[in-house]
Amino acid sequence: MNSYVVAALLFPVLAYGANDYLRNYINTALQNNPALQAAQKNYEAENARISGLGTLEYPKLDIGFYPEPMELKHGKQVAQFSVMQMFNWPGTQGAAQTEAKAMAGMQAAKTQSFRNELVMKIKSEWNGLVAVKKVIEYKKQILEIQKRLENLTIENLKVSDYSAVLDANSEILELEFELESLQSEMQIGIANFNALLGQDLNTEISFADTLFLTEPDTAKTTENPMLAMLNAESQSYKSQIAMSQKMGSPMFGLGLQYMLINKLDNMGGKDMVMVMGQVTLPIWRGKTNASINEAIRKSEAAQKYMINTKNELDVQKTQAKRQIELAKKKIFLYKKQVELADSKHKIALQNLSAGKSGLPEVLQINIEFINYQIKEIEAIAEYNSAVASLEMVHGENY
Repeated sequence: MNSYVVAALLFPVLAYGANDYLRNYINTALQNNPALQAAQKNYEAENARISGLGTLEYPKLDIGFYPEPMELKHGKQVAQFSVMQMFNWPGTQGAAQTEAKAMAGMQAAKTQSFRNELVMKIKSEWNGLVAVKKVIEYKKQILEIQKRLENLTIENLKVSDYSAVLDANSEILELEFELESLQSEMQIGIANFNALLGQDLNTEISFADTLFLTEPDTAKTTENPMLAMLNAESQSYKSQIAMSQKMGSPMFGLGLQYMLINKLDNMGGKDMVMVMGQVTLPIWRGKTNASINEAIRKSEAAQKYMINTKNELDVQKTQAKRQIELAKKKIFLYKKQVELADSKHKIALQNLSAGKSGLPEVLQINIEFINYQIKEIEAIAEYNSAVASLEMVHGENY
């Protein structure tokens, strides 16, 4: 069913621009949240590392001078210079780059996972704050009605028990305390919300007049970033295995040696150049084998973590769906009770006009009507938060 149709059925009074408010705050958080920015920088750092792994190591330059020239057949050697460039076994740099790309992919998935979680928090917090704001308005209405009931009780004190006045006063004190607690909750919630947005904690937040009930879009089949992250981690360990195997192969070196001959002592002397070669002998395999075995075990562990994470996500998905269904039932229930309370209120007003009932009865029914409205708005906030959780588990992008 279309989400707008569902919203109209469940909650007919929709705030103009409610989605616009939320969309703007999500965009603000995605741009300014420092933790998300840090995750993005980590991804950029991993990505920047890739190109460096495809280059050769620095060549090695050796310079030697003799305090006393060394006698040679054709002259006296006063110095020698040698430069050597080492080369890894073919494919080593490629394996290192593949491993780095997998690590960058893992960081990208981690960043996306954090991004989705941030969007979910923004949606849940905003819905919760709108609900608290609305509950404060309703509680103020109830407080005014209770004060009116107290005055009516005092006016009729001659025929009423004084305990009724005390009861009314107790109700007023409790409502005033609830309002104070809700306002403190609102202030703390706004500070938390601003922290998620990456802005000053005292920044004023704009709210919709009421909540707009949303429906989850479960048609998307995007892979959850947590699974993508673990898959990239597993691939990185497989690349580490290949890289360790390559690193355990011989390294080759090519270089030149230049010997400087003192020609002043022997006019027949001539500088000498020698081409050199070098090769490593990977005889001791302990470090290489240990590195390979470590990468194998970590790759197997990543696969197990992936299976476990998939199971946990399935559980979270089931829980979110059940919360959505339960909240939907609550919304229908409280909507029906609001309608019944409204009908009772109209009947009570008719009876009041006919002299069949008193004003206190009408006011009590009005309180009942407002209390069901409170439960309805809280159920909608619960519903929307569950939808946001389900979307996060599905790995949907905003």
